[in-house]
Amino acid sequence: MKYTVRFLLSLITLLLGKEQLHAQFSNLRFDTYTTANGLSDNNTNAIIQDSRGFLWIGSNNGLSRFDGRFFKKYTHLGEDGLTDLSIVCLAEDKLGNIWIGTQNGLNKLDPQTEKITHYYEGTGMGTIPFKWCNYLYTDRNNELWLTTEKGLALYNMESDSFENFLIAVTGMDNRINKFISRILEDNKGRLWLTTSYGIKLFDRKTHSISSFLYDLGAEKSAYPVVSIIEDSKGVIWIGTWEQGLLKFNETRKYFEQQSFPPLNFKQLVVSDMLTRNILNREYLLLATNKGLIFLDGSGKSPAKFTSLTDNISHLFPDRQGNLWITGSSGLYRMNNNSLSFEWTVINDPDPEWKHIYHVIPDIGNSSRYFLSTLKGWWQYDVLSHQLNKFKLPSDPENLLGGINTWTANEKGYWFSSINGMGYYDRFNNRLDSWTSLAQLKSGQTSTGIIAADKSNKLWVSLHRSGILVIGPDG
Repeated sequence: MKYTVRFLLSLITLLLGKEQLHAQFSNLRFDTYTTANGLSDNNTNAIIQDSRGFLWIGSNNGLSRFDGRFFKKYTHLGEDGLTDLSIVCLAEDKLGNIWIGTQNGLNKLDPQTEKITHYYEGTGMGTIPFKWCNYLYTDRNNELWLTTEKGLALYNMESDSFENFLIAVTGMDNRINKFISRILEDNKGRLWLTTSYGIKLFDRKTHSISSFLYDLGAEKSAYPVVSIIEDSKGVIWIGTWEQGLLKFNETRKYFEQQSFPPLNFKQLVVSDMLTRNILNREYLLLATNKGLIFLDGSGKSPAKFTSLTDNISHLFPDRQGNLWITGSSGLYRMNNNSLSFEWTVINDPDPEWKHIYHVIPDIGNSSRYFLSTLKGWWQYDVLSHQLNKFKLPSDPENLLGGINTWTANEKGYWFSSINGMGYYDRFNNRLDSWTSLAQLKSGQTSTGIIAADKSNKLWVSLHRSGILVIGPDG
């Protein structure tokens, strides 16, 4: 494998030498979009990205389409508009239509013609089981599902109708708001439903329902579940209404409550969740009534609160790597740059040990990097966050301290240097100087850019003396 470096010359100097080495969630920055930017309303409830790349945002005052620069608003009611402006959920079907669930009916928007088709509560073609739409979901087979307090409904495109499957979403107290807030198809093909009366599993073949209890320590019961996620290991997590965060035990077939100090889940509504890999560690991101919270899924570190404290409802990662967040005070986009860098202290009295010129992958260990300085190299381990001085071989010419550019092969590194050029054998910790060849060809020791081509020839620029080409056999 060959590596080349064409960046990170002075940037790393800024990144290393400040504060502490861990993801600084409190320093996260968020870009905010409001009505001042063209959004239809600041109270945003739903968001999707369609197959053409547009973002669609549902709010308390209509629909907005965002092209990356400008918002287009859909805020008209009536025959040519929406059935209601309080938008609850959104989805795109396999034909590219945008489905818009509201508190009073369902809408289908054709983005090409902008024709809107209405579906009101009723029976038969062109109707839905109940007027208030809870959630829209497109599964892996591109089938469209709708949830309401009346159950789970599957759309039949040929008949333009919904087949409804009744699901009980209330327990002993009928006063509770009835809902099915989320659908999740897991990696086993199971269809999970979060409801106002616990978590349920829908069998698509038999149309039967299985209900699951919580293990809350002193009791096993069912409480409102509002969010669900499957992590990279296939573990199902659910978020509840003030009853905490629970994880599914596949063996015992029930959900076990999880603890993440210092969180007090009695005060939290976990309205949405997703997983995100940050700095080689998987985190659970929680959208709550207290803002955005990061949890280490392993439970080895405490919960991390962010600067976003709005009452947020949905988390949506787009295909460009952005994380979008809907809230009661606008639409947010997490600034990825504020999570891209970590900071660490280099405790060394010599300032030349603090000035990092190159980040060089350690070919002997994929989780480690070398950081070159004028005085020598540091070795940094991204898993343990340890930074130590690396013992290099004898280097009387200070070739490794004055590296200009480098390229790696399976055994080590060729490099140009302000003091010459050479090859460092990583596994035998041996340094071979090739400075005499450069001096013979150019009359000086300094070399510029070094690169290897596909035939393993080395190309080395010489100051005002052309290019030195070295064959694969030297």
